[in-house]
Amino acid sequence: MACAEHVRILTEGGAAQWNVWRMDNISLTPDLEDADLSGGDWAGVDLRGANLRGANLSESTLRNAILADAMLENADLSGTDASGAALYGADFTQADLSGAVLRSSDLCRARLVRANLKEADCSQAALLHADLSEGRLERSRFHRSNLTGARMVNATLNGAMFEDAQMMWVDLSGANLQQTNLRRAGLEESKLTGSCLRDADLSEAVMRQANLEAAELKGAKLKATQLDDARLPDGKHPANLAS
Repeated sequence: MACAEHVRILTEGGAAQWNVWRMDNISLTPDLEDADLSGGDWAGVDLRGANLRGANLSESTLRNAILADAMLENADLSGTDASGAALYGADFTQADLSGAVLRSSDLCRARLVRANLKEADCSQAALLHADLSEGRLERSRFHRSNLTGARMVNATLNGAMFEDAQMMWVDLSGANLQQTNLRRAGLEESKLTGSCLRDADLSEAVMRQANLEAAELKGAKLKATQLDDARLPDGKHPANLAS
């Protein structure tokens, strides 16, 4: 359960008063576990390292907020606007971020294992070395995002958009990428073993030295895709990958 005093300071004083209190109590870990903070305006709030496990932050505003290294396991952030927020190192395991706006946010090294990001907007976000394994990311948007070194093992990405995204060294083993838009994505040395890319758009994508062993590419668009030194499914020639 959350600390009642911490909840009171935040909900009654707002982000400005909370940030002053945090500066005066810098060694204290805020305890907001299971707190109902839904619909609030928490723009610019300093919640770094806070315990927000199971908290309800749905439909709230967290623009430019600081939640670095925060604990958000099983939290509800559905419909939340966290544009430009500092979320690096935060733990979102099994959190609900469906429909959330995370544009230009910093999610580097964040843990999003089994998180729900369906229809979330992560455009231009930084997700270097983030872990999104087994996540639900259907119809999510990662336009021009940087996912270098991210893990997306067994993630569900049907209909997601990764146009112009940086995805070097990404591990997409076993991921479902059916009908995913990967136009002009940089997938150099990425791992796509056993993934489903059926009807995906890989036009102009850079996939040099990518591992596509046992991948399903039926119906995929591969116009001008760069596959130099890529490891292809058994018996497949680049010209026949989509057949």
